[in-house]
Amino acid sequence: MKKFDLKDKVLIKSGEDYYKLKDEFEKLEQEFEKKVYSSMMDETKRIQMIIKKAVIKAPVDEVFKAFVKLALKDLNPNIDINEIEEGCFGITSKKSSNQTFRVDTYEIDEEFTIKYFGKNNAYIRSILFKGVKNKTKIKYTDTNISKETIFGLKLNYLKGVYQKSRKFSFAIQVINLKLLVEILDETKKNKYKEKIKELTKKLIKYQE
Repeated sequence: MKKFDLKDKVLIKSGEDYYKLKDEFEKLEQEFEKKVYSSMMDETKRIQMIIKKAVIKAPVDEVFKAFVKLALKDLNPNIDINEIEEGCFGITSKKSSNQTFRVDTYEIDEEFTIKYFGKNNAYIRSILFKGVKNKTKIKYTDTNISKETIFGLKLNYLKGVYQKSRKFSFAIQVINLKLLVEILDETKKNKYKEKIKELTKKLIKYQE
């Protein structure tokens, strides 16, 4: 897949590059949807799924906007939330290797989903939002589809590393979200900040 230079736009919503990326993603989706194994069990093992939930004590519109901003900052700080559209493509920052991703779903106050592809894996990360009075329930689903089944010590080890890194990343996102939108006293804020430091240290171990 084409790697974009930093001088290129961070969002691609039209033009020749848009249609090229659209075609590339469609071909890759078909490739990963193809059945690889005759055994249903082996086919199932190609898919890893992580589901995490949290409750944020703030209205859904505030939580949605704050979460998407945090997610975009992680992807590329130059992306403006006001320019996001469902179906558009984005380019991550240089530290994330200028990875190309697609905004699969962007339903304000309801859902935000992105998809991207590695050499042997397809990744789908989705967040659902549901407002309940002055609280918001969020459900995070991380789906990783591999071209091969998870078998053997090495692949199982890599699976474990990936799952732990995603769980720590989500936990950090949730705390950052609470710090942004919840009404907290200084004691609680400091406690959350210390927790972020603790989780970040753990996360780094799985990113090395």
